[in-house]
Amino acid sequence: METEPDSIITVFLFFTNSLSLSIIAAALVIIFLLIASALISASEAAFFSLTPNQKSDLLESKTKKAKLILSLLKKPEQLAITILIFNTLSNIGIAISSSFILTATLYPINYLSIILVVLAFVVSLFILFFGEILPKNYGNRYNLKFAKTIVFPLSFLYIILTPIRKFLLNFSNVTKKKLVKKDDFSIDDLSNALDSSDTIVKEDKKILKGIATFRNYYAKAIMKPRMDVVSIDYNAKYSELIQMAIVEGFSRIPVYENSFDNIKGIIYVKDLLPYLKENDDFLWQNLIREAFFIPENKKINILLEEFRLKKIHFAIVIDEYGGSSGIVTLEDILEEILGEIQDEMDEEEGFYSKLAENIFIFDAKISLNDFVKITQIDKKLIDKIKGDAETLAGLILEIKNEIPKKEEEIYYKSIRFKILEVDARRIIKIKVILE
Repeated sequence: METEPDSIITVFLFFTNSLSLSIIAAALVIIFLLIASALISASEAAFFSLTPNQKSDLLESKTKKAKLILSLLKKPEQLAITILIFNTLSNIGIAISSSFILTATLYPINYLSIILVVLAFVVSLFILFFGEILPKNYGNRYNLKFAKTIVFPLSFLYIILTPIRKFLLNFSNVTKKKLVKKDDFSIDDLSNALDSSDTIVKEDKKILKGIATFRNYYAKAIMKPRMDVVSIDYNAKYSELIQMAIVEGFSRIPVYENSFDNIKGIIYVKDLLPYLKENDDFLWQNLIREAFFIPENKKINILLEEFRLKKIHFAIVIDEYGGSSGIVTLEDILEEILGEIQDEMDEEEGFYSKLAENIFIFDAKISLNDFVKITQIDKKLIDKIKGDAETLAGLILEIKNEIPKKEEEIYYKSIRFKILEVDARRIIKIKVILE
């Protein structure tokens, strides 16, 4: 009987020590998760605040870290979801661990539930400040440096969270399709109704269909590619600029330094008129206006509104690495609605010729949008195989996976492509036969 109090004390001490160890373990978990949450929040700010020039530098450096950073940025939606998943799991872990510590240390204090609510609010503010605000400010300020520091752990996290990320993406895509299904159907329905109508003039049908569908197109689909853009070097002589303006007949000319990826601005030909008699010493560079940059995936209906608000007609299209892909003008957008617009300065562009009812010869750089409009091929048929292609040449490369030979024939469904002209680097002319 004398040993009974000792046994009770021993049991009490055992549970007390166990509880203390549990509290210490929970506290260590909170510290670890808070640091991890802070790092992942800073990485989010760092990756998504990288400028086009920084991405271009990464592309040129070709280091393993640079390649990994660019690889993660190729799929920004998946990267963002990975970061969100980890942050959410970390915050849940911090909340559970905090609740355990508070319950273990405060029980059985009266009004424990009220205290827990107040402390939960304090913990939330703590997480917000030290796990979100401070890290994101740091990530924004030292974005490139921190992106290189965190890229390996983030890549590992990206891999191990793949199953959860894919599940959430698939669920998101299904939901998105259901939300836009009704809207997509109404546009297709309107387009079909216009096709079947006998009371609307043919030209009016084209315009109405253009209005109905142009908001579904991106800048990349209608842009003039960089290889076809007339531009001038920043260090060119004034006489060279004047000669280019006279010969080419464009009202706006992009100005680059060293390469087209480094656009300095736009020179407006009308700004040169007061200085036509100047010699090569004239600093025409002072007349350069600021360029308007847009991503390839900018929808052209949104771009049209931005042109209107900014009172400009010209944009430089940049790719995901910050390089210049080409240009889009107000005329390009309007032509998607109204059809080809010819003015007194335009030469007749031989993008295609019609040899017979179902036989065409196309310039390979014609856009797939124009190709579909001219041939009246079902757009869905082309969408199945076009991948990232925006031109007829790109479509052939998607099908063939290599540059075809001259006179080579390529078949897809009821379409026969015959390569009429090609060089070592690109396809030039294609004969299309609809069978």
